[in-house]
Amino acid sequence: MPVAELELLKSGANVFGVDQNAEAIAQLRRLATSFPQVDPAESFKVAAVEELPFAATTFDLVISSAVLHFAENPIISKRC
Repeated sequence: MPVAELELLKSGANVFGVDQNAEAIAQLRRLATSFPQVDPAESFKVAAVEELPFAATTFDLVISSAVLHFAENPIISKRC
């Protein structure tokens, strides 16, 4: 888990994440169990960034880290 996300969790923030790699999400869920404000199964999901499994109005702020080089849709990649 990147340092910024870990610091956000330590601060009490609600943190959500997606990754296409199921093992990465499993590791994140294990780490997140020590933070009471997080429901690991609901907060961290296996999904493509192009098809986020959250309602459009779920978040006030979104931080993307190391995302664009994994995007499979060239049109979406170029717009970002």
